[in-house]
Amino acid sequence: MKSILFLIAYLGLSLQFYFPQNIKVRIIDSEENKPLQNVRIMSDNVVLYSNDDGEVELKNDKKPLNIFAQGYEELTLESLTPIIKLKPLYKDIEEVKISKIDIRQMFQNALKDYLSIYYSKPSLYQSTIKQKGYIDGKMINLLIANIDIWALANAYNFKAQDNVDSFVQIGFNNIKYFKTKVSSNDYPFNTDIQITPKNFIQKLFFNSEIIGFLNDTKNSVFVSKILSENQNIQIIYFETKDEINTYKGKFTYSKTDKVISSFDLYITNMSQSFKNKNKRGEAYEGVATSNNIKYDFYKKDGKYLPALVYTEIKGYALYKEKKYPVSFIQEINFQKFLESDKKGLKNKIDLNKNLTENIANKEIKENNTLLSKEEQKFIDEP
Repeated sequence: MKSILFLIAYLGLSLQFYFPQNIKVRIIDSEENKPLQNVRIMSDNVVLYSNDDGEVELKNDKKPLNIFAQGYEELTLESLTPIIKLKPLYKDIEEVKISKIDIRQMFQNALKDYLSIYYSKPSLYQSTIKQKGYIDGKMINLLIANIDIWALANAYNFKAQDNVDSFVQIGFNNIKYFKTKVSSNDYPFNTDIQITPKNFIQKLFFNSEIIGFLNDTKNSVFVSKILSENQNIQIIYFETKDEINTYKGKFTYSKTDKVISSFDLYITNMSQSFKNKNKRGEAYEGVATSNNIKYDFYKKDGKYLPALVYTEIKGYALYKEKKYPVSFIQEINFQKFLESDKKGLKNKIDLNKNLTENIANKEIKENNTLLSKEEQKFIDEP
């Protein structure tokens, strides 16, 4: 009996030795020690991002890691440590003025050369999507799922927008976490907040965002400033406004490749309204007042591939003349890229339905995602 127990223990230790264990890593600002979210970590052609607490689980397999966050020094590590510190490239953004940087021309050039700079052949991305909603400062909805994204040319085709499936398809693999806060019948709002795929398909593609941004600001004057420049990589800050909205953003630009590889835009002073209904069928109005959208790309074999699309919408819901703060966050992480063909996916979802409506039983098949403390607390609540 002792020999059997010894053998089991030995095999257990051997398996731990031969199969790399995951290590939880925390990424922080080296000067302020604050956690950094949405830090890109690449290893062995797999792309991951840190969560809201700056944490991510990584395999301890001794393979080199590339770590990138806009506004920080890029790191390459040969081994893992529990805490990784990133050094800021610049401090506070001081007053910006009209400069010689032609922001509009840079975006127009990116659009003109889009299919030659960014990867433009049929692609399949093994991805994760996270959606979470808040009402009155409290999380009321969380969805995390594995999805496949097939793209014909990695660009939004406006000529085929009536047949979106011809150039982009989504396959829903499984739900990792899904919870909507149970509310009483007298709760004034709908807690199942989701963005249907048809409403975020355009945001999947950076070319669509550039076109929309240029159209919205066609009569606007830009002010800008180079925040950092190192080895032909610039971080450029800009501001502008149209008749209604104010735009503030920054992007990472390679002077060598003439490419925008990271883009972060804040739009404020919005007043886009939408209608919804609660459990009793009562209508209420919602108003979006700000939007933050981010794109992140990485270079592989001379072309740039998508890694992250992030959207955060803030506003309020109006019920019986009282305003309640509302916000919604969606993250799409393109974790692994695979070459594909023009056939698309065998099992694609209906883009007109909510993501969760595309899986009948809503079965949760996997839950090994590292949640933030706030997300874990929400999941654990009865």
